Amino acid sequence: MGDVPYMRVAEMYLIEAEAKARLGNSAEAAKVLFDLISKRDTGYKLSTATGTALTDEIMFHRRVEMWGEGVRFTDLKRLNLPLNRNGTNQIATIAVLYDVPAGDKQWEFLLPLREIQSNPAIVQNPL
Repeated sequence: MGDVPYMRVAEMYLIEAEAKARLGNSAEAAKVLFDLISKRDTGYKLSTATGTALTDEIMFHRRVEMWGEGVRFTDLKRLNLPLNRNGTNQIATIAVLYDVPAGDKQWEFLLPLREIQSNPAIVQNPL
């Protein structure tokens, strides 16, 4: 049957909140964030933050809500941010990579060798 893409409603709320915040619509972004987070935490109050502070709050809740679902990698990549685990809250035998600067070649996936061999127009991503 193939892959079935799933997207949780919470992720859609967070995408909308982030977009509104980045467009400067702080009140609307805070309302969207409140609509989601107040269902998770009844003590959560409507954010009065604006600008970068509001975006940071949204991204924090995105990390909490989407923990373990693999979206952190794409968030770091699309925002050109570094991976920085600082060795805290990690099991060294599992997380052997703690720091990767933004824009590092490790953010790029290598193309499969078979694909390169079958299409001479393809050039491998930098190693």
